[in-house]
Amino acid sequence: MFYSKITGGFYDPVIHGHDIPADAVEISDAEHASLQTLQSLGHRIQADPDGYPIAVFVVIEAVMPSACSPAQGLVALFALKQITEDHVLDAIAQIPDPVQQYTARIGYQRATIWERGSPTMLAMAQLLQLSDEDLDALFSYAVTVQV
Repeated sequence: MFYSKITGGFYDPVIHGHDIPADAVEISDAEHASLQTLQSLGHRIQADPDGYPIAVFVVIEAVMPSACSPAQGLVALFALKQITEDHVLDAIAQIPDPVQQYTARIGYQRATIWERGSPTMLAMAQLLQLSDEDLDALFSYAVTVQV
């Protein structure tokens, strides 16, 4: 079995005959099998400095959800913090400025999507005493909810 750094591919002389790239290095069948197993488990095959194939673990960073439906958000609020819709409405009622209170109420009652970074969401989080970590947990959980 051979591996080519240039093509990133494996070549079997029985299958490929003389069509093996010039840069290809020979590896054992056991090494090839081990690399294939690691690749199936999420590793990436790449060449080391000498052109031999190695398996590199790929770290995939989780993407923080930035939006959810209001229904998903309400379920998540209750599941994670036991905050009900009544708590949300009570928090909005405590906003002293009438324009800000009206804006928050309309935003809460009529929004078709909750956006993690919106000014209304950040203000509501503050009113409900939710930290940034709480909001991350809320949106991460909310997108898993099917209502």
